[in-house]
Amino acid sequence: MDNKYLFKIVFLGPSSSGAKTSLVFRIVENKFNKETIPTIGVDFKFYRFKTKYGIANLQIWDTSG
Repeated sequence: MDNKYLFKIVFLGPSSSGAKTSLVFRIVENKFNKETIPTIGVDFKFYRFKTKYGIANLQIWDTSG
């Protein structure tokens, strides 16, 4: 299983809602945080998992709004 795939995902939406940051945190950490601090500029996280086709790498971008 040497095949590697890279997917870049960008979350867009209203600023100061906390929804984008909470969703990214839920995907990467599998946790939910009710209180988040505002994102300044952009933030990104990586998430990696196995599929039957190879290893998928997600580059998840969290924008400020």
